[in-house]
Amino acid sequence: MWRDGALLVVRIGEKFPDRCVKSNRPAHGRRVQQAAERGYAALFLLYLWSPIAAASVGNYVTRQVTFAVGLSDEWCRKRRRTLGMAGAISVVSLAAVAYGTNLIGRGVDAGMWVVSLGILCTLGSLLYGLNASTLVAAKRITNDCFWLRGIHPDFLAELPEWRGELRGDLPSSLGVNE
Repeated sequence: MWRDGALLVVRIGEKFPDRCVKSNRPAHGRRVQQAAERGYAALFLLYLWSPIAAASVGNYVTRQVTFAVGLSDEWCRKRRRTLGMAGAISVVSLAAVAYGTNLIGRGVDAGMWVVSLGILCTLGSLLYGLNASTLVAAKRITNDCFWLRGIHPDFLAELPEWRGELRGDLPSSLGVNE
């Protein structure tokens, strides 16, 4: 592992140390599985034009990596609380959709507003939960390494600097390129 400014550079398959990536405190063996994916911004435009073509192309040009990061008790509680809150809001929102549907069935005009609000709150809570469960995000993924952002500065400070002349590639002595 190396640091590249505010990014963490990790070889694919390398195990993370037993320290929290968010606070640099001991993780006590607690690991959280994370998945990172990196595609191209132009794929979004292709999705707007043709979702089927974008899905086909996206399977070939998007890179994915799975890894397990250490997480301290404090960050584990924080993450669990946030995900619990998102789940609770989703349940209440879905109940509002059911109640609104019942109101519509009885001819109450406000039922449509209750259903609409319930659907918006459900989608919002799902997006919030997805965002909250992501501890770190991939900035770049190559065949051999991946770059992560969102790592605590003290965690990065203990690592050697990624050599500037090799930015983006493994050392040429390994015979590996992107």
